Amino acid sequence: MSDLLRDSYNAVPYDSKPITATHLDGIATIARLHGLIPPVPGKCRVLELGCASGGNLIPMALEYPDSHFTGIDLAGCQIAKALEAVAALAIENLTFHTASISEIDDAFGVFDYVLCHGVYSWVPHDVQESVLRVCSRNLAPGGIAYVSYNTYPGWHVRMMVREMLLTEDDPTLSGMERVARARAFADHIASQGGEPPSIHTAALREEVSVLRGQTDSHLLHEQLEPFNEPVLFAEFARRAARHGLRYLSEATVGNAPSSAPPVEDATWSTSELIRAEQHSDFVRGRTFRRTLLCHDVVDANWTLRSSAIADLYLASRAARVPPSLEDAARGPAVAAFRSPENITLTTDNPLIIAALAALGLSAPVAIHFAALSAMVHSTLPELDARSPQALCDDLTKAMLHCATSGLIALRSSPSPFAHRISDRPSASPLARWQAQNAGLVSTLHHRSVEVSGFERLILLHLDGRHDRGQLLAEVEQAIAEGRLVTAGEHPTREQLAGVIGDALQHLLISAVLVS
Repeated sequence: MSDLLRDSYNAVPYDSKPITATHLDGIATIARLHGLIPPVPGKCRVLELGCASGGNLIPMALEYPDSHFTGIDLAGCQIAKALEAVAALAIENLTFHTASISEIDDAFGVFDYVLCHGVYSWVPHDVQESVLRVCSRNLAPGGIAYVSYNTYPGWHVRMMVREMLLTEDDPTLSGMERVARARAFADHIASQGGEPPSIHTAALREEVSVLRGQTDSHLLHEQLEPFNEPVLFAEFARRAARHGLRYLSEATVGNAPSSAPPVEDATWSTSELIRAEQHSDFVRGRTFRRTLLCHDVVDANWTLRSSAIADLYLASRAARVPPSLEDAARGPAVAAFRSPENITLTTDNPLIIAALAALGLSAPVAIHFAALSAMVHSTLPELDARSPQALCDDLTKAMLHCATSGLIALRSSPSPFAHRISDRPSASPLARWQAQNAGLVSTLHHRSVEVSGFERLILLHLDGRHDRGQLLAEVEQAIAEGRLVTAGEHPTREQLAGVIGDALQHLLISAVLVS
């Protein structure tokens, strides 16, 4: 069966890009919120199982030159592509191996972080066991493992759609032909049924809309591969426990079950936590988890500790928006903030309003809690009457609430990207290299962002040696040589300078520029 999987991924490589939830700073931050002292991301050892062509490891290896990264993948073509990037970028702290997860033994080494995204549910049961074995035996005593997997009950409906697509699949066709056939069939079945649609038809159409948003590679390997085994969270936790691993949390803040203990110091048994998490999945209809595991001897708090925020950096993710008419009627002190996921927080708490406003001034750069506290204190002089500890306690609790609502991001270290456009802008080496051949580049947020042809041209020259005048000259030369085609009339120098400014601003906001 390994040969079948290898051939499939060699024929149609999996999309390889940064996976935000696996970023070491994010995992370390979650661990600290749970009372642990995690391995320092800047000086650690990292193993990724199923690394594809290195899109997830390469950005972290460049960000943390004093750490060492190892990636393995079954598909030799993907490893070959990863090695090309390593050579082109002269990365010395990253190694790749073509290997099966089942081949990893104690001789492979010990790692502070083990990452496994998009593998567990899509391999046979014996390889699933190998994933958990590696997460246990090759994980350092204080290390943290990340494993993602599809979950029930949410995948019951998706499994129904997958089974429908498999009835029409023809494995003798090429991968892209199979994808095209699946898309056409999915559109066909979604168009059937009466109006208004039945519950079944509505669920079917919703899942088909999800398929339409998947890339060809994702659809092929998610829907048409022989393996896709979703699992109940409680069953996954039991399997992990058999390997001496315990559930720590999810890899994103804000995923605590609705029945979590009401206070931070509440005592909860492991079985109570697993039960509450499983009940949460039942209520949410959860389809996917990004789970953090640690050794079962590690003592961690089940609930998030707001006090840990005093040692962290905070960045705004919120935009201030007008409150609803009903909320505005409560008085002029009411303010509303909205996250990128359209979660809106409406409040008249001056502490929260002042903190979010201060973070907004620094966005997208993260600032240390101590600096935020000072900014809030200067905005609200009436806080002078309160003790510093009381203010710290109230502000950390308020910021934890904002973090779990998605309004702010928490970091263990300062932001690695520029907070302003310098006279001679510089982009990350990885983004400049990627811009040579693709419209999708990795950001220092550990995400991917699509850039236009014009922005790609600009990126190629953001090496810290070109000022805006020189960038303008490069653009004019590209237009003259036909390497850059403009729509309509030939733009003036002033217009081109304005477009360059807009491009630089987009790259700044996208966290592509470095200080």
